[in-house]
Amino acid sequence: MRRIALIEDDASLREVVAARLRRAGFDVDTYAGVAEALAGVAARRPDAIVTDLGLADGDGLELLERLRADGVNAPAIVVSAQCGRVGLERARELGVSATFDKPVRPLDALVAAIQAACPDEGRDADILEAAARLDALRLELLTDLSHRLRTPLTALRMGLDGLFAQLDAAMDPSQRRLAHIARRNVDRVVTLVSTELELLQMLVGDVPVCRGLVDVRDVIRARIPENVIARDVEIDAPDAPVLAFTDAARLGALVAAMLCGGPPGARRRVTVRASDRSVSVVLGIDGLAASAAPTPGPSRPTAGGAMLQVVPPLSRVDFEARACAALVEPLGGRAVVGRDENRRVVQLEIPVLPPYERHADFLVPVRGACREADACGGCAALVRLEHDGAFDASSPDDATMRVLGQAHAVLGDGERILRGLHDGVFYVLLVDRDREQVSRIVATLRAWAERARLVVHPPETLREDPAEVERIVDALDPIGPVI
Repeated sequence: MRRIALIEDDASLREVVAARLRRAGFDVDTYAGVAEALAGVAARRPDAIVTDLGLADGDGLELLERLRADGVNAPAIVVSAQCGRVGLERARELGVSATFDKPVRPLDALVAAIQAACPDEGRDADILEAAARLDALRLELLTDLSHRLRTPLTALRMGLDGLFAQLDAAMDPSQRRLAHIARRNVDRVVTLVSTELELLQMLVGDVPVCRGLVDVRDVIRARIPENVIARDVEIDAPDAPVLAFTDAARLGALVAAMLCGGPPGARRRVTVRASDRSVSVVLGIDGLAASAAPTPGPSRPTAGGAMLQVVPPLSRVDFEARACAALVEPLGGRAVVGRDENRRVVQLEIPVLPPYERHADFLVPVRGACREADACGGCAALVRLEHDGAFDASSPDDATMRVLGQAHAVLGDGERILRGLHDGVFYVLLVDRDREQVSRIVATLRAWAERARLVVHPPETLREDPAEVERIVDALDPIGPVI
């Protein structure tokens, strides 16, 4: 069993992290500070070290230096609100394999980083083999469901459209009304099935988190189901863009699942509020009394203090709360689900700028762009933008979002904006663009970047070659959690 040295001066946080690591199969030694770690780590010889930087009795980096001098060469992972202090060269010297901002959400990311830093060859091979078999079974099931459900329903919808088009001239007004109702009902069933399958794929399928800069308002508007009449949806959102660095597909799937539930005529309300640190999205449906009585379940208080039962939107199992959590927690957010006999409400809290994760923030979007470009016969390119050194280090998150907001305004909605591990580093991901278009976009970026005090590097062409993608990632983001 691999031994982990966990050094954290916050007792409650130390116990939470230690409990999660033990559940993952690690033997965990905990230390409250520098003195305890110096007394115990060298003797216990851990396989990996997880440490805070700002400890009550000293500095985490100085602790690592002293442990290295004592011959403790285990890989280190830094979990701290002061990760910006870990410079690239010093991190390499001290054997830091990954850094996480506090709080780490989800803790599975920390577990994965530790497993990558000190693999247990035999045990990990067995786990990976079992996980691969399970993933294959899940994907086979989802593919079969998709084929059995989506294909015939789509064919039925297309057949009805063709039939009604042929008979339209011969129909009287009442027949046209019935035909319109029939088509709407088929569309509703297709939408419900597609939404449920999309949720299942994200919950149990091979759908990694893929983050980028999005306008939350656009994500919501794009995912209002086709079967929901516009007058039945009320959206209360700011006039200005509500930008967040998040996974649009996951957020959109949850919005679609909530808004397509409920009986015909139910009123749907979406409220969006933004602060410097988070975006709040409240999805509500009123008028559920016409549907079946809710399944008894546990209750949670809503913001107004009323007790609402936790029940699912489309099935009668206790699924909704767990589904919301599974979709939102990888984004660093949280979800509260509630229901009474006439209303269902989901409140989402999503961070504007979650802690950086190399996999979700860089590797997955780049790989996806390569696959997308290859499928359409085009190409993908990555443009790196780097601040000239005057980046506001006193409030890097605020400075990051300010620059990203400017880039979003300059580029519009057609291009994808990524961020780098280090403060002041950003990327623009161009998909299916020819050389002339890439040159025009780069020229636009340079004109803006000069005013924003950013340096625009030459675009780098991406190919659907895993080794090539890994090379680019290693060159551009050399230190970060690989999960």
